[in-house]
Amino acid sequence: MPVRVEATAMADNKLAGWLLAANRSCHEGNLALAELICRHILETVGSQLDALALLGLIALKVRMYDFAIDNLGKALKLDKNNVLARKYLRIAHEQSISQEHKSVRGQTRYLLIKAWGCGFWSDMDHVMGQLLLAELTGRIPVVHWGGNSRFSDNSDRNAFEEFFQPVSNISLPELQKESATYYPPKWTRNNLADGALNQWNGCHSRVAGLYLLNRPESVVISDFHTPVRNLIPWIRTEHPLFGMNRQALYRYLYAKYIKLQPAIEAGIEVFYQQHMKGKSMLGIHVRRSDKVVESSSAGLQEIEKLCLERVDRYLSRSRDAHLFLLTDSTAVLDIYRERYQDRLNYIDCVRTDGDTGIHFLNNASKKRVGIDVVKDVYLAAKCDYFVGNARSNVSTSVLHIKDWSPDKGTLYGDNVLDEENIFIHKR
Repeated sequence: MPVRVEATAMADNKLAGWLLAANRSCHEGNLALAELICRHILETVGSQLDALALLGLIALKVRMYDFAIDNLGKALKLDKNNVLARKYLRIAHEQSISQEHKSVRGQTRYLLIKAWGCGFWSDMDHVMGQLLLAELTGRIPVVHWGGNSRFSDNSDRNAFEEFFQPVSNISLPELQKESATYYPPKWTRNNLADGALNQWNGCHSRVAGLYLLNRPESVVISDFHTPVRNLIPWIRTEHPLFGMNRQALYRYLYAKYIKLQPAIEAGIEVFYQQHMKGKSMLGIHVRRSDKVVESSSAGLQEIEKLCLERVDRYLSRSRDAHLFLLTDSTAVLDIYRERYQDRLNYIDCVRTDGDTGIHFLNNASKKRVGIDVVKDVYLAAKCDYFVGNARSNVSTSVLHIKDWSPDKGTLYGDNVLDEENIFIHKR
């Protein structure tokens, strides 16, 4: 019995610490961090009065009045006499009615998605989150990767369109009209094409998708990563995407918006026809370079061991079985070439023998690095089976662009997309 009492006390102390941090963050205006902590509480301990009430207040502050009403109503079911929840619920109802009277019908609104400035498929994960935001807010998305993109040799060009076709028929100049209004206000029509601006620090830094859910401005700009996971709770029940799980949402967004540039698609098809067509193919992604720094070395080694075991089992089934290897490591390529010889396929691309990510290398064309990793992922999606590292956005993206059956696409390790990403919002 004393052990159970002690465990309960520890759990209560942890909950109290979470709630204190959430309330402090909300008071300081860091609504994104406060929301993530509240969601963590609800996922961990279930329905909880203070977390629900605080989520209601956060929704109220970002003008999502129907969500405020819902969360505050749930809080009052747990304690019908909660004074603050009742007060905020009354305000939410009043603001909801006022918003309906003020709503402007037929106004065309836009969401400009800027570069996150990290690895290629991390940047694409940022794009996916913002495309979902565009769907939820009825805004037309425009993707423009400027000077902070790590995948362009010319900072004056839109790096996104070096690889993919535009996601809409609207281009950046159309967002720079004198009549346009912008949020966050650090952006103006004169600097809209710039790269990073107060992305991590300074006025209007770390602007998560939460803050863009219901803005009145004609153009909202996203330059800070918000994953699909964090926007799922904001999908209204009447929305066509409501009820979709995370993987289904990614596949929907890729299918609707992401189309390769014809030259890249043609290059992928040439390689496929020459090296992969007619063969039973297992795609395998082995990540090293900077992932050694981001993850534990032991964890990476265990994943590599599991991948090799899976490859050996696959190749033992048939002499016609072949591999397609994606890797950023020359050492890994050497291991696989020696071990699997003519059953191994891979593209000629930029790799490294150190722990510096290839997108940080100064001796390589940034555009070439981007094209290589796009080809790798799309060729892997043409395989019959795929095995990868769940800690890498490269591997998770392979599972996004094709509707894999669960037994044919396998990721080892803890999925990076399951992380709550609280730390990027801590100031």
